[in-house]
Amino acid sequence: MQCKLPPMPPHPVLQMLYRTPLGLALRMVGENPQAAEGRGIPVASVRTGAIVAGSALTGVAGAFLTLSAFNAFFFNMAYLLSILALVLVARRAAYPQALMKPYRKGER
Repeated sequence: MQCKLPPMPPHPVLQMLYRTPLGLALRMVGENPQAAEGRGIPVASVRTGAIVAGSALTGVAGAFLTLSAFNAFFFNMAYLLSILALVLVARRAAYPQALMKPYRKGER
């Protein structure tokens, strides 16, 4: 017996990316910057805006994660997590083929 779920409304970010001129410009700059520049889209401005928006959303997500996990805020609480992330990125950068498969202990 299959479970029937009600249809979900489209996500607002997906709506923005696929149904607005801003979303089209953002996708166009990402896929073919020369064509976007030919259409008169300011490539540097769109890229800068995308980086700023992504960084802001990342900051909000980090604050939400911190407050939801510990229900409080302490200074230097993310220090260990950032060091751990840096070590994992450096480890995977040394062996790029390892990005395509899951990590197993004792494997290079």
